[in-house]
Amino acid sequence: MLSSPCLFFIGPAASGKTTYINALAEICGKRHGDSATRLIVIDDMPWMMKVFEDDDAREARGEKRLFSTKCGELHSVTDEKVFLEFSRNFGLRLDELFPAQLRSERSPVVVEFCRYGENAYESAFSYISRHVLSRSSIIYLSVPLDETRVRNRYRFEMQTHPGAHRLPDADLARMNSGDDWRRLTRDEDSGVISFSGVPVPFVTVRNHGWKRDRESIIVGLQDQLHILDKLRRDQ
Repeated sequence: MLSSPCLFFIGPAASGKTTYINALAEICGKRHGDSATRLIVIDDMPWMMKVFEDDDAREARGEKRLFSTKCGELHSVTDEKVFLEFSRNFGLRLDELFPAQLRSERSPVVVEFCRYGENAYESAFSYISRHVLSRSSIIYLSVPLDETRVRNRYRFEMQTHPGAHRLPDADLARMNSGDDWRRLTRDEDSGVISFSGVPVPFVTVRNHGWKRDRESIIVGLQDQLHILDKLRRDQ
């Protein structure tokens, strides 16, 4: 069911990545006959919040903000170099974690992030070592921009999960303005993509319908995991 010890969930902001990770945790728990399976989740949101908090502290001291702006409760990144630093952090963290994870299939590593721009994911995955890539699979969640706007507001207002946040509408539009996924995958729904010369299985999920019920997400994710497993076996 989960042949890759490392599974990436990527896609536009507010595309449902955390919802899918929660579904994966439930699937893994059922697989082992209990709910004790613990996913190790790496997300760049804690790093992002630290950037915002540091800039808030600078502003409170009367200093200039360096990487972000703030309007009410909402923060916005102004220096996109922070995303490169986050990508480096992913690579370093995975290299630290991965040897131990090879010994325990009960604790899969899950990585969640969003990137945008013409070289978005090609750049992000260049920071992941070949050792980790060779044991990874990718699920990309595709969602229309109008739907991400609804999801963005809903998750913040309802606090759908710990740390649920909201992006300013202008930031959401910028971050979801496009990426390089369709180019990299040749617009295929599944297959193998090469990063740093390493073939990595992928599935693109059209996660349309922002209030899908939990069971339908779990059933769909199980099918997608089967596809990834088959792609890995066929390599």
